[in-house]
Amino acid sequence: MTGEVERRFSALAIAEPASVRELAERILEIAEDVEVLSGPRAATMLVEMTESVQEQPFYLGEVVVSEASVSLQGSRGDALVIGRDLERAVAVAVCDAAVGAGVLADEVAALVEASESAAAAARRHESATVAATKVSFEVIG
Repeated sequence: MTGEVERRFSALAIAEPASVRELAERILEIAEDVEVLSGPRAATMLVEMTESVQEQPFYLGEVVVSEASVSLQGSRGDALVIGRDLERAVAVAVCDAAVGAGVLADEVAALVEASESAAAAARRHESATVAATKVSFEVIG
């Protein structure tokens, strides 16, 4: 995956579900040649983590995901979202394909930006919340 495609894929997967669905519906009203290539279907995926001491990878467990692939005017779109939400997976795939097809591509780019901004804000909030619980110890020796 190229950097831009990977960025879009990741951002759309975590975008606000109602926004993704609304944009996908608008895309489908405009697009002419739409075909479901695979799915939508639920699956499980192993979650790999890295332990912090020796930085060795290990499998934390499995998570349920929904996946779909569509073709929109000859452009392929794929989706993989966490949870069992087949409708959302199709909507994300439609938005992904729309960029290659040139159908509301600017609006998809705006949704990607909004999704990334919301995720960054959530990370900052979580970091600030965790920082407030930090405990410092002094060793007297």
